[in-house]
Amino acid sequence: MNTRKVIALFCVAGLVPACEKVIDIELNEANKQTVVEAVIKDKMGENYVLLSESIDVYADNTFPVISDAFITVRDEVGNVYVFEEIDSIPGKYTCPTLEALPGKQYSLEINIDGKIITASSITNSEPLIDSLSIISDDFGLAEFLGFSPNQISYNSTDPGDEANYYHAYIWLNGVPSQFLYIGHDEHINGQHYNAPFIGDLAHDGDSVKVVLESLDKALYDYLYSFANQDNSSPFSASPGNPVSNVIGDNTVGYFAATLSDTTEIVVPE
Repeated sequence: MNTRKVIALFCVAGLVPACEKVIDIELNEANKQTVVEAVIKDKMGENYVLLSESIDVYADNTFPVISDAFITVRDEVGNVYVFEEIDSIPGKYTCPTLEALPGKQYSLEINIDGKIITASSITNSEPLIDSLSIISDDFGLAEFLGFSPNQISYNSTDPGDEANYYHAYIWLNGVPSQFLYIGHDEHINGQHYNAPFIGDLAHDGDSVKVVLESLDKALYDYLYSFANQDNSSPFSASPGNPVSNVIGDNTVGYFAATLSDTTEIVVPE
């Protein structure tokens, strides 16, 4: 039995203007799959692998985790990092000593009772937020919103010698955005650019935190496929044909090595 789910994606198109994109993904009832979410970062202690099993589209969002897996990440010079399961969080594994570096390839191997899952990811250069900009304008919305909003954007320069994919995060007063901001450098390669967070409007006096994260194409494609699903996430149902860069029988998910930069400001009152 098939159904179709409409997914609204707020993206930064080319990381210049923002747009709303609608994607149709066919979902179906399917056999259970192993679901992998594996991310290594350039900050020690933030690496993790989440293992679970998918559930039926029409089931609730309680899905079984997978424990007792053996997980390693190997870098291109042969260093091996072992991920250990966190006692208090079954199905989540971490390695506190691994730090992703620019321009390096990393390989993931997961052994679940003899079932082998592999993947690889290559980092680009480190992203850099030059500054944050604030535009104070009511945008014709002040009366409707009940306050005069401030639009936040970040300024950066894209490297010109590589294909780059980005994920930008914004927090207002410590609360993360509900929107997904992703983009690529197809139209801004090597250029300085400004990227607005059009879905998040700040009050005067708000504290703002912005993180710019570089992705490989595999993770960008995966996030694009599943962006802002209304009632589920990439890890709560059995999707029809998801974009995935992990290799293994009945396995879906992604492995990504990412680099990031962080900047914080307070909106003037």
